[in-house]
Amino acid sequence: MIENMLGYELVRSNKKQETPLCRTVDEMTAIMKLMPKDVFAAVDMNHIKHPENLIMALGKRLKSVHIADGDGKKECHYFPCSGEGENDWSAILLALKKVGYKGPFMYECAFKDVKDLRACFEGLRCNYSFKLLTNPSKHALKSFTSLKAHSYIKGPL
Repeated sequence: MIENMLGYELVRSNKKQETPLCRTVDEMTAIMKLMPKDVFAAVDMNHIKHPENLIMALGKRLKSVHIADGDGKKECHYFPCSGEGENDWSAILLALKKVGYKGPFMYECAFKDVKDLRACFEGLRCNYSFKLLTNPSKHALKSFTSLKAHSYIKGPL
């Protein structure tokens, strides 16, 4: 499994700059094209601005998502329902729906109570459904409400 990364440019002893791999959609897709078809990808929502674009580019090779909000510039790992990050969760859920994602909805962030995870998922799903109902031509897909939270949230809920 290959994950998109976020990090600082490194300065090598020969003074040349080196950056972590998979920081952009283009880098990630170029690397995935070089990999055997049985190598899959994980998208960390905190590590890239507009993660929905990476989800769409990876398509069926996406096997895991790390759910956290951020700004795509630095490590934030905000709780998605905190309002602190910049991710468009409706666009992310739409992209997951379009690519047929069936993997875990794995949180990678701080939270106060494990019950907050389910409530956050339900809130994101309801917000997505509301946007779909109020602007169906933009999304042109059936509602996300058929997905079950328990199939995406791992743990004792």
